[in-house]
Amino acid sequence: SAKAPVSACACRARRRPPPPAVKQPFMAKTILIVDGNNDRLKRLRRVVSGWGYTVLQAESGTEALDLVAAGPPPAMLVGSRLADLDVDVLVRRIKRRFRDVEVVLIADEPWVIEALKHLAAGFIVEPIQPSLLEVLLERAIERSTLHRRLRKQPVEIVRQVERRISP
Repeated sequence: SAKAPVSACACRARRRPPPPAVKQPFMAKTILIVDGNNDRLKRLRRVVSGWGYTVLQAESGTEALDLVAAGPPPAMLVGSRLADLDVDVLVRRIKRRFRDVEVVLIADEPWVIEALKHLAAGFIVEPIQPSLLEVLLERAIERSTLHRRLRKQPVEIVRQVERRISP
């Protein structure tokens, strides 16, 4: 009794799918504050943590990139003067790799708004009004969460359909 040849379609069906990419944890109530002004960094950390957020902090762009790579927060609050990186370079690197991270910028210099208006979730200027900052951060987190859900939605729909049609 000869075996029937296996079709190309059947062979593909038996192949194992590639392993899933390693996913970074998403920290829903976390804000990363990046600022080269240490006094303002401490003040902002105290205010933002008082609203119930977990606050990560970085004094440099390199430190911020490392923190985001370890686990992207939904939102960042970034001062426009960093010692090691231009703020536009930092924001572009983060947005290129982690699209769902929303950035609120402290616009210490006028060029920042024009250069990053398409990448930032919002801008705030000194003196910082806490009530305005709170609203900007809340909206940034909401937007980040919605982007993540929308990106996952097609995958979830396929899974639900597969569960329903699988024997």
